[in-house]
Amino acid sequence: MSSSESIKEQIATLDPPMEIRNVDVDFGADSDGEPAIWIYLHVDDNSQAQLVELNKFAQKVQSALLEWNPDHVWPYVRFRTP
Repeated sequence: MSSSESIKEQIATLDPPMEIRNVDVDFGADSDGEPAIWIYLHVDDNSQAQLVELNKFAQKVQSALLEWNPDHVWPYVRFRTP
């Protein structure tokens, strides 16, 4: 499994929208107890106007991580606001 820093670097290559202020990566289990990667995209509270664009980027991140991830650990992408 990749490190959180390498995942952040890979996400940065996907040209994140300017509304994304920070990215956090965590490793843990999903609700079935399977290994998972949790990606948290930090956005401003007023980013709801760009929700369609942000959701498209989240899907892009998930698809890319599935390709980059040799262990086939499922990536969950979530948004966080301050």
